[in-house]
Amino acid sequence: MTMKADTTVKWFSSDLEGAPELRGQLGEMIALLSTCLVDGFGARTPDTLVVSDGVATAHFSAEAPYRKYSVVRISGASEPLLNAEWRLSYQQGGEVRFDCPGVPDGGVVGAGFAFASAGWARPFAAPAQHKAVFQSRNLAGTQCYLRVEDGQTIHAKVRAYETMTDVDAGERPFPTSLESGTVLPAWMKSSPLVVSGRPWILAADDRFLVLAVNFSEEPVDVYRGYSVYAFGDLSESAQSDAFHCILCAHRPGAVQFPAVGLGLAEMPADGGLTLARDLAGTTYSPSASASALPGGFIQEADGLLRYYPDRVYQGGRQRGRVPGLYVAEARKRPLRTQITEVGDTALYEFEVGAFYYGYEGHQGAIQIVGPWR
Repeated sequence: MTMKADTTVKWFSSDLEGAPELRGQLGEMIALLSTCLVDGFGARTPDTLVVSDGVATAHFSAEAPYRKYSVVRISGASEPLLNAEWRLSYQQGGEVRFDCPGVPDGGVVGAGFAFASAGWARPFAAPAQHKAVFQSRNLAGTQCYLRVEDGQTIHAKVRAYETMTDVDAGERPFPTSLESGTVLPAWMKSSPLVVSGRPWILAADDRFLVLAVNFSEEPVDVYRGYSVYAFGDLSESAQSDAFHCILCAHRPGAVQFPAVGLGLAEMPADGGLTLARDLAGTTYSPSASASALPGGFIQEADGLLRYYPDRVYQGGRQRGRVPGLYVAEARKRPLRTQITEVGDTALYEFEVGAFYYGYEGHQGAIQIVGPWR
């Protein structure tokens, strides 16, 4: 019997219909995170929805806004069993399909579709539009907080906390301090002179998010490409590791170049990656590094690079894997940004920007079909 497809991983990109824009405007990073992590978007009602032999087929009058592997949430359907999250297995023009084992055959009316959010929370009301806090709802995780201050034009200031009582008050932050005269660590939105929306990719489960932003319009042989940010709980951590939450952002002084904290750029990781605590739980906000080692499930095929999982190290000890993120074993031109199917899963491949003039970009990938754990 066909099993219901896993829906734990949600993915979004700037080229989806109705996706939020990311420009050099105040509050747009918060809007993007709120839309993808908390609210969802893209509400549409199909003209017809029919279930036959455990497969639901919906037809929209125009091009469907959803894509293969998108996770949609259905509500208001006359068949109650359909009011849930589903991962699409097919999309072509206005037609989408998904497996729905156990749902009776027949026509369905009243079904509202939308991109499902990753299921996170914004636990505090913000006194200003440019401040927000995000937190996983999963009680099995560390439940650390991500604070975003989005009052600048080209970047949003980010910082994580172990505990918070409101949008401006928290304890045991990581990183512990900010360098004088800077607004870093930060997640970039746009280069100073760019006015159009920048390309971005976001994928998340209910404990971890990866955000890739192509914030620069520099020529490809300079340092154009995606910069990769992350927040949340690592996977494959030791059972005794209660503080395996990471924050990856630009380190002070390097905001104009793609971030290297997760080790995807040509140069080695040299900052921008911190953990809540060390493995013993006694040292707050230790710096960490990341590197990709053999052991990935992806096998090399025609036109596809061999990808390795990204692993985080601190104090010489492996603390876990970066969920969903993969690094190419070697460079292969031309670099590309596309969704590639591999067996029963799929990767969103993207070009990682070079760290500095004279260096080359690299290739990264996010697994957009879960589970990540």
